[in-house]
Amino acid sequence: YWGPPSQLADIARAQRLVAEGKGDIVGDFDDIRVSGRSSTRTTAARFLSFVAPPAGQTMPASAQRLRAPLLLVAGTRDKATLQYDARTYERAPKDALNRFVEVDADHNGTLKAGVTPALDWLASLKRGS
Repeated sequence: YWGPPSQLADIARAQRLVAEGKGDIVGDFDDIRVSGRSSTRTTAARFLSFVAPPAGQTMPASAQRLRAPLLLVAGTRDKATLQYDARTYERAPKDALNRFVEVDADHNGTLKAGVTPALDWLASLKRGS
């Protein structure tokens, strides 16, 4: 789980609904968006798949299993994701080619701001790396 503590009650409610076989029932759940807090209307199962995936399917868990260099680009104005990405990067196997790049961007702008660093990193790799 990577969201704010305020979502814990809704995560627990969604987990309870899924355990009771009611994961496909639509309800309102706390949603954290780039523009602020709101509510989202979805099923408990879908809500959990986004905010509380199984432990082995999170980015930090996946990073531990990498067998290739890692480039992780994070926006400095996307604090929650920046912290999550830093934890992910720390868990990756050590590789001299790994890079953690911070760009001056919010959540929505990170992809665009990360294009040049990503292309530069790719160009720096030797064939077969």
